Amino acid sequence: MLYTEITTKKINKLINLILAITTIFLLIRCNKSSPNDNPSPAPSPQTGAKTPVVAAAAIIQNFAFVPTIVYLKAGGSVTWTNLDSAPHSVTDSAGGFDSKILAVNQTYLHRFSNPGTYTYHCAVHPSTEIAKIIVTN
Repeated sequence: MLYTEITTKKINKLINLILAITTIFLLIRCNKSSPNDNPSPAPSPQTGAKTPVVAAAAIIQNFAFVPTIVYLKAGGSVTWTNLDSAPHSVTDSAGGFDSKILAVNQTYLHRFSNPGTYTYHCAVHPSTEIAKIIVTN
């Protein structure tokens, strides 16, 4: 009986030691960062940046599209994310694309195959500023 109690105590101490070492290791590992720990965000052109890109990100926030102008290469795409507190849409003024209603944090992606200037707005809130996608070859 005494041998079993001593062995059980040793096993419990060993388990506690292993748990403590594992916890310390995880805490140290979580505090270190490497290039893979922080992936780059999706490409997002700045307002006024006129270099066309293949993929762009835009947001809807404070009842506005940001950026208001995106320069895109033909075949490229834009992904919009609704970061506002209200639902919105991304609606082409000429009727070429429409996201329908985007709930908060919902995204919509559209690929632009043909060069041209595409103006769009929020169909839910007509007062939202009109924005543009300028697509070039």
